[in-house]
Amino acid sequence: MKTWYDQSGNGNDASQSATSQRPPITSASGALITVNGKPALNFDGSNDSFAADHSDLYGQARLDAYMHYQTDDNKYIMFDDSGAQYSFVPVDNDTATTINDTYGTDPDLYVNGVKAALTYGTTTRDELHSIMVEQGAEHSNGAVVVHEGAATTGWTGFGISGYNNFEFEGKLTEIVLYNTDQSANRENIEKDMALHSGAYQVEDAPLLDAYGGAHAAYSLRKLNSDYTGAAIRVRKNVNDEADIGFDSDGNLDTTALLAFATSATFIKTWYDQSGNGNDVTQSANSAQPRIVNSNGTIVAVAGQPAAFFDGINDAFPFDNTGLDIGNLSSFVVCKYSNTTGDQQALSLSGTSGDARWFAPRLVGGNFNYTVGTSGSVGTATATTDNNLHTCIAGATQTDTEAFLNGTSVGTKALGSGIDSNDANIGSRGSSAYMNGFIQEVVVYSSDQSERREGIERNISNHYDL
Repeated sequence: MKTWYDQSGNGNDASQSATSQRPPITSASGALITVNGKPALNFDGSNDSFAADHSDLYGQARLDAYMHYQTDDNKYIMFDDSGAQYSFVPVDNDTATTINDTYGTDPDLYVNGVKAALTYGTTTRDELHSIMVEQGAEHSNGAVVVHEGAATTGWTGFGISGYNNFEFEGKLTEIVLYNTDQSANRENIEKDMALHSGAYQVEDAPLLDAYGGAHAAYSLRKLNSDYTGAAIRVRKNVNDEADIGFDSDGNLDTTALLAFATSATFIKTWYDQSGNGNDVTQSANSAQPRIVNSNGTIVAVAGQPAAFFDGINDAFPFDNTGLDIGNLSSFVVCKYSNTTGDQQALSLSGTSGDARWFAPRLVGGNFNYTVGTSGSVGTATATTDNNLHTCIAGATQTDTEAFLNGTSVGTKALGSGIDSNDANIGSRGSSAYMNGFIQEVVVYSSDQSERREGIERNISNHYDL
């Protein structure tokens, strides 16, 4: 593409005079280049770039930039001043804390509608890369990225992907630039771009499309449109097994499940949809949760498939390698059959070294969220309703906080460490077995406080919580 015309009416076209530096919009075979079906320019990461040297883009006290792109580039700069000053610079494995240069005073960054937790002078380029790429733009649908409250006051030019050795490699579908404050309109602009591009849908997108970066994700609905594997591996009789995937709507393929299940059927493996391969498997037949009853009906809560844990010995061992209770988030959708005894739906870490992560634990008639030392983060009266249990810890949160259906039940000072013992879904090691139903468990090895409400809204909308 030689010229990308400005549709604002201001004549701020972006152009590239050198043939070899023009990003293509079609492949060598003539096929249209797209992101999620939308036409895109494919920047090569070498020298593809545009100049948009217009005086109402550079030399401005305010710049709000909105764009949609898809990339897994390990480093890039989207905007620059002839290679002298630059916008955000995400770089994988770079500990430098200069994340932009003369680009306003601490501009805000939003990725797929979520404000990034940036601390200028502390946030590294590697952390920026994780926010912008690994948790956003590397998804096949790309991401809507916003630079809000930036400035180009000292700039004497304006380039797109022109910074030497930091040229953008990826697919770009849209850029909208304002030299006025658009913060009051940001959400509507983001939503419009998201609806067109499919980067995310405000309420009902697959969870990990909008809120990527999970360490592990187990569900009986499809959480990630890039995920091509099965939801669960099921067993009937002694060793008759089959993988069960999703239907065209992203729900568990109950037709395939019932075609296989001629008797009571159990979940042997719950596949991880995060892309990290953290599947959980229960090899002992007697300890596998049930998904189809002996009468041929699917185990369900409010009409949606669920895994039933018998309260005797059903559980999935969970590998917590790489996790730390001081920087961790978990989201669990579950329904207890009763409110008696000691029952645990999720244990990510045991008691050794005061590294507990029990969220939730039902004990003494209460939901108890215990992280770190034996004292609870908070408690709430237990019910046999289907509930969403959230627990988040980290530097952005500044403490550990537990939530029941989106309402805080308490906070506690941060702990640290991890205990490999007793990490299970459906129990606490070989004790506190849950009697009830689990539909979804999502774990992030990071503080998700900035994105909590969006994650909870997505989950709650699907399960009508």
